[in-house]
Amino acid sequence: VHARVGDARTSGAIGGGDVSDARGAFELSPVAAGDVAISCWMPGSSYSDGLRLVTLAPSGRLEVDVPIVRIREDPTRPIGGIGADFDPQSLVPRLYRVLPRGPAGAAGLAEGDVITAVDGTSVTELSPRAVWWLLIDRPPGTTVLVSARRGGRTLTVNLVIGPTDDP
Repeated sequence: VHARVGDARTSGAIGGGDVSDARGAFELSPVAAGDVAISCWMPGSSYSDGLRLVTLAPSGRLEVDVPIVRIREDPTRPIGGIGADFDPQSLVPRLYRVLPRGPAGAAGLAEGDVITAVDGTSVTELSPRAVWWLLIDRPPGTTVLVSARRGGRTLTVNLVIGPTDDP
C-alpha cells in the first residue's frame, strides 16, 4: 500500500509514494506541521481509497485510519469511461481534460468542476482515484447521478457511462 500526503489548504501534493510495512503503517517523508491530507492506494488493486484531512502537530507523529471504501465485486467485469480525467496535481476530484462529446461533457460537466457526490452519496472523504473508480466501475450505458461544485454553486447531472476508450 502506498500513501500520499498533501497540503490541505492548497490541495497540492507535498510528499508520498511511501510504502507500508506488514501492519499497514507508514513513516512518511518529513512534512511540516499543519493541515494535511492523507490518502492511500494499492497499485493494481480494485478498491477505492479514502482520504483524511488532519492536522499534524509539531511532533510529527499521528495515527490516522484511512478507510477502504469499496472493493470491486467482479474485477473481470468491463468498466466504463467518463470522457475526462481528474487533475493529477489535486487532492480533490477536480475534472481535467473534459472531452466535449464525451460522457462528462455531454452531461454538462466542465474542466475545473469538483465532484462532490456520486448517486447521492458524498465523496468528500475520497481521493480523486477513489471517485474515478466509483464512476468507471460500471458497465457502459449506466446512468450515474453526479453532483459537482463549480465556482460557488453545486450542479447535479445525469452522467451516462461510456466505453472504456474514453480517457
